Amino acid sequence: MEIIRSMKHEKVSKIIDLCDLSHRNHSPYIPVYGSEALEWAIKADFNIETIFISESHNIPSFICETQKTEILYISEFLNKKITNLSHVLDLCALVCKKDENIYTVMNNKENIVILDQVLDHGNIGTIVRTMRCFGYNNMIFTNYEMDLYYKNIVNASRGEAFKVIHQSMEMNQLINILKNHDYKIYSTAANYSLNINDLSTKINDHYAIILGNETSGIDQKLLELSDIIIGCPMQNGIDSLNVGVAAGIIFNKMSLLSN
Repeated sequence: MEIIRSMKHEKVSKIIDLCDLSHRNHSPYIPVYGSEALEWAIKADFNIETIFISESHNIPSFICETQKTEILYISEFLNKKITNLSHVLDLCALVCKKDENIYTVMNNKENIVILDQVLDHGNIGTIVRTMRCFGYNNMIFTNYEMDLYYKNIVNASRGEAFKVIHQSMEMNQLINILKNHDYKIYSTAANYSLNINDLSTKINDHYAIILGNETSGIDQKLLELSDIIIGCPMQNGIDSLNVGVAAGIIFNKMSLLSN
């Protein structure tokens, strides 16, 4: 068994470059770290180009022998360089991105979740897993620096990030596309105009739910575009909820009215 030890190896160099966000955003590949994350990607029907097995580990049983996937063994030093961790993972992989387009989703009038500058990876992962639980599969970011396949988001979502069609958009582009596709827009805010519990009419139109930044909330341009500003009633002097918690309450109510 040959063990690769050089960072100059073509495939090793390629996956190391993906530690940088700018490389990931412009690359046709996703770096995946650890066997659990790789299994999530495989179950979500991603194509795996190369698997890098640490020299002290074996090929996991879920990797089918008939899969046409390149398998390379690497040193523990390279493993740490690739993952940017201080400890050794059993494997990492180069995974091919899917050719998915949010515009197709909007043309089909599917419901969409919009994250306006939500930044915390744990919150994003929680929102992704929760939205999937309640039947939402599409997401738009107003933050161009966001990578839904970043390892912390993937882990927080328990792999559901691999099943969400998503795209980043500049604010004016987002506003125009929402208008052009006749989306009804529900924004969320602490200073809401409609208590989510008072929302009782069946929702027949396609719609977007907007969740805002953990501190500053939703951009004023999006608030002005909104049809309804909804929120969660709070007691005991609490004036705000974690965005992931609020999302769960709102997704639950909205999904019940959409079915």
